[in-house]
Amino acid sequence: MGIVKEETLLFFQKVISRMKDEDGIEAIVLGCTELPLLLNDEVSLVPCLDTMQIHISSIVSEILDR
Repeated sequence: MGIVKEETLLFFQKVISRMKDEDGIEAIVLGCTELPLLLNDEVSLVPCLDTMQIHISSIVSEILDR
C-alpha cells in the first residue's frame, strides 16, 4: 500500500545504527520487496543494496549485451 510509518523507519534506523557500531556493518541488503519503500541511501547510515534493483539491472544488461 506504500504506507511508511515514521516509527517503523526510526526502528530500522536504530537497528542499523546498532549493527554499524557493534558489528561494523558496511552496508545493508534489502532482501525483501517492501524494504526499499522504507529504506534507501538517503535515510540509512550505511549504503542499501536493493536486491530487486540489482537483479533488474543485471537482467537488462544481459538482454542488451546479446
